[in-house]
Amino acid sequence: MQDDNKIKFYNYFFEGVDKPIIMEAESKDVADAMLEEFGARIGNEIPYERLCDVRIEMPITGISKRVRNGQAYIWVGSKHSRDGWMLQEEFDKITSRG
Repeated sequence: MQDDNKIKFYNYFFEGVDKPIIMEAESKDVADAMLEEFGARIGNEIPYERLCDVRIEMPITGISKRVRNGQAYIWVGSKHSRDGWMLQEEFDKITSRG
């Protein structure tokens, strides 16, 4: 199922860091700005000299997952949710997985 949503996951990989910093945004420019804001919020400048790779992923409806505030969410697309995410528990009830 294809979604008309433009959201992508921008994965920023840095030397010496095991996991990427992931920004969920509609464009690379927006993701870059979010990364800068993140650096300012945590009180550290982003060490671009240690940036190794940037990978872009698109969420897959019913497959892509994330945890927000300790709760599991699954990607359902912008047609089914304001931000494209639905609680896993709710999704399981709707799809009879629960």
